[in-house]
Amino acid sequence: MSMKRDAATVILAALLAGCAPPAQTVKPTQVAQPAAAPRPIEPTHADSLGDTVTARIHALDATAFRAVTAQAVGGRVLLTGAVVKPEQRRRAERTAAAMSGVVAVTNEVLLAEDAAFNLFIPDTARESALTARLATDESTGHGAFELRVVNHIAYVIAAQRSPDQTARVKELLTEDPNVKWVVLVTQP
Repeated sequence: MSMKRDAATVILAALLAGCAPPAQTVKPTQVAQPAAAPRPIEPTHADSLGDTVTARIHALDATAFRAVTAQAVGGRVLLTGAVVKPEQRRRAERTAAAMSGVVAVTNEVLLAEDAAFNLFIPDTARESALTARLATDESTGHGAFELRVVNHIAYVIAAQRSPDQTARVKELLTEDPNVKWVVLVTQP
């Protein structure tokens, strides 16, 4: 009987050992770090007002406004993207207009079915390529501008340009086969 008891003890010990949490090894140079507190939104590029407006609009309702983005130059904000209801479009505009530093809002947010929202995600790769092209062309005036490409439409919010510079910006953008339309918003 003692052999059965010894075998049962060995089996029980093995089972219990399998249930124990694994031993943790800590190197002497490792120091446990406290969990990081959530950081406030800090834009990483020149369009900090646009990023802040986008974050504020998304905070209203992340699902309803997920396809809405904002860009800003000199306090002028350009809203692009899509929402399902007209009231959401108006709410996004009111929210942007109420923010500190905003002097004017151009609302290009469209109404669309929820299933079509993926069409309104900004094409950031195209934006980068076109921004580089505009920045290297002397005839565009090199003023401050922000570019957003959504659903084959290039939206440009820019500092005042001469008619020739404006025409050149539109020409360069429409040379891209993936840009079907250009909307240019300039500062007065």
